[in-house]
Amino acid sequence: MRYMKVIAQVDVEGEASVESRIVEFYDSPEKDVVYKAKIDRFGNLQRLNADKINCEGLATLIEQFISKASRDMQRMFDWSHRGNQNGKSMELIAEGHTAEGTATSVRFRFFAEDDQMKHELLLSPEIKKEKTKRLAAETQRRKEIAQEAKRPGVQPPVTQDTSFMNRLCKSYIELGW
Repeated sequence: MRYMKVIAQVDVEGEASVESRIVEFYDSPEKDVVYKAKIDRFGNLQRLNADKINCEGLATLIEQFISKASRDMQRMFDWSHRGNQNGKSMELIAEGHTAEGTATSVRFRFFAEDDQMKHELLLSPEIKKEKTKRLAAETQRRKEIAQEAKRPGVQPPVTQDTSFMNRLCKSYIELGW
């Protein structure tokens, strides 16, 4: 079972603490890291280890995925792990494969600092019909919020954008890991 793991890491540089993410790709749970990179708070990628990857093309493919999905990975991580994130982690596992071998969903597992699983979530990328329906509902909701905001003394409710989850699922499935 292949999977990807994202770990929050806080380093102290001088008087400031600097947060970054370590992204690791595994071929199976019993094996060592196949690919490892560090993403700083600005989204810059630094390859730490890619010795176990057989060909350079795979490392390039993984790095393209990371550059495309790093913002969505960050949002998914923040969505699940609030507060101090140092040492907390998230795993992505492709599941529900079709006859052609393409994954249909992604299982997200969220772990505390002590590697105890907090919770897991199974998500599938939305199809065109679902996306159309979601966008129509969001448009209607925005209209309702605008109406509420016009009334004096009423604070409009906070809406939560979860489209990053869909983009992350699609990107991970396209990677084929």
